[in-house]
Amino acid sequence: MEREAVWRGTKVGTLTADILHSEAEKAKKQGISNYEMHPLRDIYVPSNSTIEKTAGNQISIFLTDEDLETLQQLTQRPGNNGIRIVNGRRRTTYRYVIPGMLLNDPIFAELTKPRAPEQK
Repeated sequence: MEREAVWRGTKVGTLTADILHSEAEKAKKQGISNYEMHPLRDIYVPSNSTIEKTAGNQISIFLTDEDLETLQQLTQRPGNNGIRIVNGRRRTTYRYVIPGMLLNDPIFAELTKPRAPEQK
């Protein structure tokens, strides 16, 4: 992602926002229930211990109100794991929706290709 942003002459947050906006537009055109996010695997979503170590490397993403509404709708769709109960309160997390949307972009085509089994 960083290399692509440098190549395009932009920041990672801007590139990320552009991709999410594009995917949100696609979701709105197809209808939220018909929009397919890339299936996530453990290697795409960092564990809690990884998040703590990389907290200083987080980026800011600025999205339109419409894009945020689309993210909210996708998060609440069954199977997207976006609703959590934290300290007895209902919370929304985009932890699974955002990576699933980003992985639809061709930038990640190489990353998401099925790998051949390793030879021993």
